[in-house]
Amino acid sequence: MLLNKLLLGVLLFAQGVSSLVLQGTPYYNFSNGCTGLVNLGLPAFLCKQESHNGDLYVLSSLTHQVLKLSEDENSNVGCEVYATLPYTTSNSNGVNLGASFSLGMTVDPSGNVYVSNTGTGPFNGDYGSVWKILVDNVAQPVKIFTATSPFGLPSGLAVDWRNTNILISSETDGTIYWSSLDGNTNGVWASASNPLYAMLGGTSGVPGFGGTIDNTNLFGAPFGPVASSISTSGNTLYVGSADRGLVCAITINQDGSAGDIHIVGSSPQHTIEGMYYDSARKIVYFGSVFRNGTNLTPDSLSGEYQGGVRAGNSLWYADLQTGESHRFYDDRLGSVCSVNTAKGILHQGQKKLFVVSSGFNSFPGWPLGLVRLNSVRAPYPSSGVNGSTTGPALADGYNGNLWIVDLE
Repeated sequence: MLLNKLLLGVLLFAQGVSSLVLQGTPYYNFSNGCTGLVNLGLPAFLCKQESHNGDLYVLSSLTHQVLKLSEDENSNVGCEVYATLPYTTSNSNGVNLGASFSLGMTVDPSGNVYVSNTGTGPFNGDYGSVWKILVDNVAQPVKIFTATSPFGLPSGLAVDWRNTNILISSETDGTIYWSSLDGNTNGVWASASNPLYAMLGGTSGVPGFGGTIDNTNLFGAPFGPVASSISTSGNTLYVGSADRGLVCAITINQDGSAGDIHIVGSSPQHTIEGMYYDSARKIVYFGSVFRNGTNLTPDSLSGEYQGGVRAGNSLWYADLQTGESHRFYDDRLGSVCSVNTAKGILHQGQKKLFVVSSGFNSFPGWPLGLVRLNSVRAPYPSSGVNGSTTGPALADGYNGNLWIVDLE
């Protein structure tokens, strides 16, 4: 019943209901570069924005750098590198430059920054990690968590300040881990292998082949828990079940363990990324990094589905009081990777959001090549297993931007 109500809310929104306005120009356009950014011959691909005590940070995913934005006396916004994770070709001393993604970032009350890294997988035994950038020693990030699940893809991070833990969403193994902030203890917090939390698990198979037509998988692997935000009271974790397009609320018990779970938001045929809980409005805002692009219609008489996955171009909000989810669409948003409050950074920031357009929809290539250009007609593999397709991976021009969204 609740899911039907959420879907009804989405349909109502399609008729034009909206309370969000995207400002005409980005707060910062990352095609302008950033002082100290590692040159990979590519623009900055972004994921996550955080702020603390008036400082504004954005995460550069491929270079594994935390970027700091600031305004001069004329309100011109500049960018410089705040911290860089250590680079290595091994699996123990750092992260792999250009071959893995840093997708998650959060800040604790003391100003220490935490960054997650996906790892490179079984190729060198690097299954991902979480790093702590100490506010008084930014030059020497410390690894506080090492993942052991192959292709687990650690990404979403949220600080459970009541229990001095960090909660780590691991996408493809359907698990949320916990770690003490000093990295001395850790364990499983909630897992889709437990029937109570089964909704955290992603689906699998690529759209139209080895999976449902309406999914948004890019790799033929499940995208599960991702992008999280903890309530002001500290007693609830809001987390996305990415390719299911669900926002889940999990009770954080007094001892820090995971409690009951229920669905509070839904974005059908959209992959969730980025999340912010607005306690004043009782609303969870969340982004869409990708959406299904086939429109559920075969592209050929033989039934081959080709359109595949597109940029999400959307910001959603789930009203916790009405149980309805609404979609705000703007094609300038591209692949949304983060949404957060602008409070403490902008004047009247409590009425504004920061939204990060990652630029991922202009990424030059993906494993398996499953993000399809609509003008390129190449069938999914005809064999019984997922495999490569032909044609370029993504079609859009680079739009790595930090946007301001007004709440009206």
